[in-house]
Amino acid sequence: METPNAPKKKKSTSTKRAYQGADAVMLTAALVILDTAAEAEIQPLLQARRSKQTPQSLSDLRKEIAAAISDDLGLNPTTIIQQLTQSVYSAQEQAQRALSEFNLDLKDAFIGSTTPARLPELRALLGLRDHYAPASRGDQQALTELLAKFILATDAPTLRAELQADLDISPSLIDRIRAHANFADLDAAQELSKGKARTITDATIRKFNDLYARVMAVARLGRSAHQKQPTTADRFSFSAVRRKMTGGTPSA
Repeated sequence: METPNAPKKKKSTSTKRAYQGADAVMLTAALVILDTAAEAEIQPLLQARRSKQTPQSLSDLRKEIAAAISDDLGLNPTTIIQQLTQSVYSAQEQAQRALSEFNLDLKDAFIGSTTPARLPELRALLGLRDHYAPASRGDQQALTELLAKFILATDAPTLRAELQADLDISPSLIDRIRAHANFADLDAAQELSKGKARTITDATIRKFNDLYARVMAVARLGRSAHQKQPTTADRFSFSAVRRKMTGGTPSA
């Protein structure tokens, strides 16, 4: 028997989500995909393949998703995309700045060194050799992989000592980079919805699953229509769109 002051347990839902990640991220990614599908040079291609994909049907589905974001999650659909993007890019820019500083310091430490071969070894161990260039150009997946390797490498006390004592690299700089360990799991939508989200019921999840399935149908059509244009095809990928918004790993 529960005591009067015992905290109430949250009700769990039995309906499984057909998608991975936060509800807000999925719904926002769906809006992005529908906006791509509605573009003047793309929509006619989709309708030519499937007559039901009219501008009106895309608009109606978009309105349903915007209403779900507002009514079921308590978020403003007109600003959520901007907020999600700003959140991840802020973290991305901070990590890039710290890594740029570290990369320069590491190279400077080997000027006139008697062991120049150690520099490429360290760059490989720390993830800089394979991932620094694309990460510095804004590739979020490369940044995620670089950070994972950097953190794993600097977990080793001997390597950490080499960087700090032998190469005179600032411990605080190393810690600044390590502080971005959660970049791959960044879930801005969860923070945005704190204190605002409505109770998520089984009926709500069933609604979200239905919206997801309907947008997936549009996404599959879009990818099929642009098989020879991978950049455009990626704009119809939930995982690619989600990754750009959150820096996370692909979900669907």
